[in-house]
Amino acid sequence: MEQLGKLVEWHDDRGYGFIQPLEMDSRRVFLHINDYRRMGRRPELGEILRFTPERQPDGRFRATRVARAISLGHRQMRNDAEQLRHRASITTWLPPILLAGFLLLLGWASLRQHLPDFYWTCMAALNALTLLAYRRDKRAAEAHRWRTPESTLHLLELLGGWPAAWLAQLWLRHKSRKPSYRVIFLIIILIHTTLTAWWLAGFPLPA
Repeated sequence: MEQLGKLVEWHDDRGYGFIQPLEMDSRRVFLHINDYRRMGRRPELGEILRFTPERQPDGRFRATRVARAISLGHRQMRNDAEQLRHRASITTWLPPILLAGFLLLLGWASLRQHLPDFYWTCMAALNALTLLAYRRDKRAAEAHRWRTPESTLHLLELLGGWPAAWLAQLWLRHKSRKPSYRVIFLIIILIHTTLTAWWLAGFPLPA
């Protein structure tokens, strides 16, 4: 069955490379130049290809009947449009605003001595754990190993690790494009900041 994939590795001097199928969690597929319909040109790293995977005697898959699906120029235009939509999304621009407000809230609470000593220890531990979980999941995705469930990542975020999660999304470029994940992430931020503000509002002002 024909599939779409991205040419993520190419050794032009040796005439082979690897295609990353666009399907979720699919393994890379070997490509040889003899299976590529050149049409007067060589394969280019990053281009989108149509191919038919065929299982080899060793159990691995090889791409056959490979042809370019989208020109690089058209793909760049599509990527630019996607980038603009991503920047305009509320799931992109609202989290840093909420983070700034959350830090101001914690600063105010610290000045008023509303925060118990264990709060900062718990927050530091949760954010460190969240960052490690994101990093591990990112590496697992690249190596096609067992992934950390999204529910686990969301739980860490809800408990207080969402600032580290937001930084990890920017730094690692992980979980930063999936719309459904980012919507839930934004809801978690709103829930956590609201509960924190409600909790701090119950503290009496110092004498």
